[in-house]
Amino acid sequence: MAKKQKKKVPVASGAESKKRGSRKILLPLLLLVNTIAVSVVYFLLLRYVRPEPVLIVYMAVFAVALVWYVCYNRGFFARNLTPDRLPDTMTAQQKSAFIADVKRREQSSKWLVVFGFPFGFALLFDSLSWLAEDIVAQFSSFFG
Repeated sequence: MAKKQKKKVPVASGAESKKRGSRKILLPLLLLVNTIAVSVVYFLLLRYVRPEPVLIVYMAVFAVALVWYVCYNRGFFARNLTPDRLPDTMTAQQKSAFIADVKRREQSSKWLVVFGFPFGFALLFDSLSWLAEDIVAQFSSFFG
């Protein structure tokens, strides 16, 4: 009787698993730090400079980052794509290359989120503060 060999499962080395774990923590941490920094600069500029140019610049930066993110990821139409959903005119090698490119683009576009989207968050925080001020004004006029 022949001996059955166990399939060897590749185990990630300690350095590789640490690198993956640090990336999972690094991106959200950078997003938080960048959001705080961009928001602080935004509110300081609103206080000491005319608000119109600051709003226009922040809106433009956020709009460019958003459009770039969506275009770079091909409109997200290829997310969770399988080879059987691709056209039959493509070879198997082309299909696997296309799917690998989609995954690579998703990974590399995370950095655009970290550096572009805090501008949108700063605008959102400002809009929410305007809304809160209006609500407080309405309550104070109602009860006052």
